[in-house]
Amino acid sequence: MLRFWFKTKNLFQAKPLLFTWVIVGLVLLVVIFSYYGFFQPSLVNIGHRVTSLHLETAKSTQNQIIGLIDKNIGSLGQLADILSLPLSPEQTKTIVNGFFRDHKWFDNLSVADGRGREILKISQTEFFYPRDYGLIAQTDYFLRAAAGEPYYGPVFLADSGAPTMRLAVPIRGLASDRGAVLAADFSLWKINELLTADAGQNKRYVTDSLGYVIAHSDPIYPLRKYSVASRRVVAEVVKNKQIAFGLDAGDEYVNEQGEQVYAVGVPMAREGWGVFTEEPAAAAWAAYKKIRLTGVILGFSTFALLLVLLINARSLNLLFNDLRHKRKMLADEVDMRTSELSELDKTTKLLVRRDLELSITNHELDKKIEQLEKSEKSLLRAFGDIRTTQLKLEEEKEKTVAIINNFIDPIIVLNERGEIVLFNPSGRRVFGLENSHYGLKVSAENNFSFNNFRPFVKCDFKAKPLESLNEGNISLEEVEVVSGEHTTTYKAITGQVLGDEGENLGILKIFYDISREKDLDRLKSEFISIAAHQLRTPLSAIKWVIKMVLDEDVGPLNKEQSELLEKGYKSNERIIHLVNDLLNVSRIEEGRFGYNFEKHDFLELVNSVVEGVAGLIDKNKIKLVINKPNLLPPIVFDQEKMLLVMQNLVDNALKYTPERGRIEINIDVDKEFFKVSVKDNGVGIPEKDKQKLFSKFFRAANVIRMQTEGSGLGLFIVKNIINKHGGVIFVDSQEGRGTDVHFTLPLKKI
Repeated sequence: MLRFWFKTKNLFQAKPLLFTWVIVGLVLLVVIFSYYGFFQPSLVNIGHRVTSLHLETAKSTQNQIIGLIDKNIGSLGQLADILSLPLSPEQTKTIVNGFFRDHKWFDNLSVADGRGREILKISQTEFFYPRDYGLIAQTDYFLRAAAGEPYYGPVFLADSGAPTMRLAVPIRGLASDRGAVLAADFSLWKINELLTADAGQNKRYVTDSLGYVIAHSDPIYPLRKYSVASRRVVAEVVKNKQIAFGLDAGDEYVNEQGEQVYAVGVPMAREGWGVFTEEPAAAAWAAYKKIRLTGVILGFSTFALLLVLLINARSLNLLFNDLRHKRKMLADEVDMRTSELSELDKTTKLLVRRDLELSITNHELDKKIEQLEKSEKSLLRAFGDIRTTQLKLEEEKEKTVAIINNFIDPIIVLNERGEIVLFNPSGRRVFGLENSHYGLKVSAENNFSFNNFRPFVKCDFKAKPLESLNEGNISLEEVEVVSGEHTTTYKAITGQVLGDEGENLGILKIFYDISREKDLDRLKSEFISIAAHQLRTPLSAIKWVIKMVLDEDVGPLNKEQSELLEKGYKSNERIIHLVNDLLNVSRIEEGRFGYNFEKHDFLELVNSVVEGVAGLIDKNKIKLVINKPNLLPPIVFDQEKMLLVMQNLVDNALKYTPERGRIEINIDVDKEFFKVSVKDNGVGIPEKDKQKLFSKFFRAANVIRMQTEGSGLGLFIVKNIINKHGGVIFVDSQEGRGTDVHFTLPLKKI
């Protein structure tokens, strides 16, 4: 590398004109490379940035329009919730008129019942009589809203000439008329206000799916039903549902003012509209053209300078020769002066070195003295901090031991090695623990189960696991301690003790006396069992007496008498069903719910359940589908209990599915499991209620509001039956969308 430098230097000194030509060639190469490597890509990047800025404007406008529509559909939904309440006609009109005052862009509001008949119709501009009310059952907006979804209608010109769309929402929670719909006309003049705000040079407009302008920063165009469907960017957005970047040939167009404009557009998929922003092409591409013109000027200037350099190369050659001669004379003078200074420099450096060595030695001595003084102070401070910390630790330990000793129920503490380090007086009294047990190691099996303490405990006990919690490796056990004829039941909680940085400090085992809760639970079950048995016989007698009267075995009845007795008969049936559920729950809790496992045809059982509710299915116009494999082998189950499972699941699906709903019973089988699911598109289950779904007497909040029948015992019984079959049951549900209850049974013999 050094040799190449010297050759180049000599060549420059010998032939400066040739070297100038070389420099000119290199500069030309650099200019060409800069153009294609940096300048041209920068121009392309600027073009993309122009497109991105316009697209951001269009997308921001799109989001504002969607937000405006969603906000107003939400306001309409809030009005629907209010109208679902029991209101007088005067209250309803007052509320609707108040809604019109706050939402002047709404008009022609109507309410239809579940059969599509208008029961209310109010306008801001005209008056409607009851004879003007119509039947809208077959309209798109009624069908969509009655199915539980908001409706966004196509754009039309209202009598006022303003672009308008119809919005409709379901009226939920109206117990007397499910499937009711609230609809209103929504004026799109609000969108014009969005488009005219902060427009600047950019103009924004919105078209419907046919390319007609429905909103514009200049409000005159929507009133004229102005079509821009012939513009390529409009066709790309509203027909092809694609973003129009405006960069293709022919995308620019001449707008209504005769200006050549650049435009981009984005689709609104839900409404089928397109949102566009346009700007005069000269303004949009001004920066791009300025940079391109600057590059052209810079290129021509560079070539001109190189041309001047070549023309003056000969003059530069003479100048270089003169400079070489003067440089040689200067070099000789420098050599002579350098030799004289060299000797002087050696003497000076020797003196400076001696002085520097002395200074360094003194500095190092000062540093060592300072370090020794600091070390002495640090040691004294550290000794004081250690003593203070020891006193605090001893004080905290005494407080902890005092708290544990004052617990009424037993507590046992193990260190990180599983050795007993502490137990309170209750632990000593109940379990017979002694001081000699300190330091003994306990097995960590099953998260330090109390069964592992059997070698140390001096009383009879039984321990069984209850459940494990995911947080902190916590487990629960039930421990029964037998002392003579008395049995005390404890709930034992075992968990890790963690330090500030998450390190394991040991194991804490806390026992809670739940004997009283156990006794109360047993007494409650006995009371339910006795009460249910005592109610069953008189209820059955009432049932048969009412049935005989209804069948006119004791004489003819008029219509009103038949209706009253029919209601009484159904109410009695519901109470009998509740009593049977209570008896089943009592038998489950007492372990008397006997099972008889044999091979049966599961499809035959399902068909019998469906036949039993066929009348209710036809009455509610429910579509029930059974999906099953072509070949379904017999499986082992208790037919009576599994019939109870399917009756509960199908009854729940029917109870919480609206008219014209859909219920699916899916049956599948693989090598290990028999799988069944009952799926509906009913009211669904709130997320917060899913954890309690299989508890006794629990009903979700949304079905309680619906005032439907139910005891809250069905799923508790179903879960116990499935568990007894060795299976698993779980629920997949979304509120307002429906519920899918799954259970699996093992194919092996139970």
